[in-house]
Amino acid sequence: MNSVTPAASARSDSSQAPAADISVFDLSAMSVADRDALTVRSEADLGPFLEGAQKIIDDVRTGGDEAVARFGRTLDKADLSAAALRASPEEFAAAEGAVASDVVDAIRYAAESIRIFHERQMPEPMWRDEVRPGALAGDRTAPIPSLACYVPRGQGAFPRVLLMTPIPALVAQVPRVVVVPQPTPQGGLDAAPLLQCN
Repeated sequence: MNSVTPAASARSDSSQAPAADISVFDLSAMSVADRDALTVRSEADLGPFLEGAQKIIDDVRTGGDEAVARFGRTLDKADLSAAALRASPEEFAAAEGAVASDVVDAIRYAAESIRIFHERQMPEPMWRDEVRPGALAGDRTAPIPSLACYVPRGQGAFPRVLLMTPIPALVAQVPRVVVVPQPTPQGGLDAAPLLQCN
């Protein structure tokens, strides 16, 4: 292995911070084992996280909405009940009046732009070509059966997440799109994501 300093860092201008060294490897001079070692990524042990996630999945499978609400209370510190997991028509109606008109206009503008972009990106549902006399090859594109879109909250609402995940799915004609927003600490939902879903 040689260490090379980029030419750009050899400037006489002392105000420039020196660039980091670049590692250069002569693959033809390396053993197979050494070349293989270059391609191994360092990976964190996700086992403890997967075990915790599996416990949640198992609890939700057996406990249903009650388990989801319990985890919402525990993990999100939100005042949740199983009955409040699905947004009500009243919550959708309240969201309509709670979002400023300029924000509504911005959301609609962004949503339309995202939709147009993804419509242009859509492949043909099916194509085929005769690659040799009598030999056809092609491709068929079909939507996945369902999509769940998690909308994080943190210290506030993130309407762009709700624009960038379900809109491509709707353009792709995914039959079932479910939005899972993170609740407010009071167990409610932010108005902007509700407005977008409606």
